Order: sequence, then C-alpha cells, then structure tokens
Amino acid sequence: MADALRNSRRQRIPWWLNQALAVRLAQAWLLAAGCGSQPGPGIVLITVDTLRADALDPYRPADTPGLTPRLSQLASESTLFERALAPMSLTRPSHFSIFTGRYPREHGVMNNQIALPDRELTLAEILQREGYLTGAFVGVKLLGEGSGAEQGFGRFAAPKTQLEWPASRVVARAIAWLEALPEAAPFFLWVHLFDPHQPYHPPAAFRDHPDPRSDERRVGKESRSRAPP
Repeated sequence: MADALRNSRRQRIPWWLNQALAVRLAQAWLLAAGCGSQPGPGIVLITVDTLRADALDPYRPADTPGLTPRLSQLASESTLFERALAPMSLTRPSHFSIFTGRYPREHGVMNNQIALPDRELTLAEILQREGYLTGAFVGVKLLGEGSGAEQGFGRFAAPKTQLEWPASRVVARAIAWLEALPEAAPFFLWVHLFDPHQPYHPPAAFRDHPDPRSDERRVGKESRSRAPP
C-alpha cells in the first residue's frame, strides 16, 4: 500500500521541482548514478523567517556599510538570484512550497494552521530514498513535529514546549549532527532560523551597531501615516 502510494505520488507530479532544487538534485543523481560508489554531494538549505533581502549586503547598494560579510563572501562565490519571490508571506505555506516545488493552492497549506498533507512528496523524502542522511534543525514550534515539515528527515529537532529557539542553539545542534555523520556520507541538512521575526531581540553586538537606514525607514513610515487622505 505504501509503495503504491509513493509511486502514484511520483507519477502525479513529474515536473514538481523548481529550477534551483532541480539543479541540485540533478547533481546528486548524476554523481550517484554515473560515478559508481562515489557519494552524492552534501546539500545545505538555510531558511530565515522574515529576513528582508535589503538587510543583506549582496542586495544592498555598494556604498552602504557592510552588515553581512560572510553572506557577501558566499554570494561572490555563488549564483545570486536577484528576483526570488516567496509564494505567500506566511511561514508554513512558503516553506512547504520550497520542499514540494508546488504553490500553496496545490499542496493545500494556505495558512499557518494547516499541516502539510502526508500525500505531498518532499525534497527530503526524495533524497532520503536516494540514500541521503537527512537532518532538520528548526527554530520555531510552528514548523515543529505535526506541521508536516518533518517528512523525510531522519533527524528532526524543533521546539516542543517553547515557541522558538535562538539561532545559536539551532546552529549548534546542526553542527553537532554534521560532525557525527560518517565520513563522505551524502547528506541533506535543513537549518531554519527565526531570530529576525518579531518580537526582535538581537544580540548586544547588533543592538550597538544598528542598520543606519533603520531611522530612514521609520521616518518614511511615519510620514506616510501622517499624510492627509
């Protein structure tokens, strides 16, 4: 029964992957199928809730002070997508579109109260089936167990009693999982961070060095709110 369900799911959505995920999966499958016993590449997906693109150096004007130097270095060595849009401004629908390659109206999660149906085939499930070790370390209970986000992950860690975990806790657990993996084992790691979400409590170092444009945004917002009808 389970095999029949999985086969029907695979046939029903043969085109489901978006281009970015398709490229990575193609790399993994080509290496696994064409290079004998050579394992596929490790894949890391990092998602950050409510993080604006214009808060990241790669998307900011060149003459503005640098705030994210490590991301700048990564962007300089990578392909940078300048027109990547979320299908919906909600956590669950957007994340499940990433994992299924389907719009919210197709996978059925239209708000943060709906769980991803088990019938939906996820990236983690595909990679796990291809022999990948899969781990997810999530910063918010909303994407915890029972949300559907755990589908396909052999190791899944998320808040159960707390609403959220700080990035330091999430990243430490993810690193510990990575370091414990067998050498050269193919892996898929998902790290989800929730820190930019309100209520915002940045570390002291970032409170002391705020974005110089934050006052401009606030003044602009106040000006618009006071404008006559």
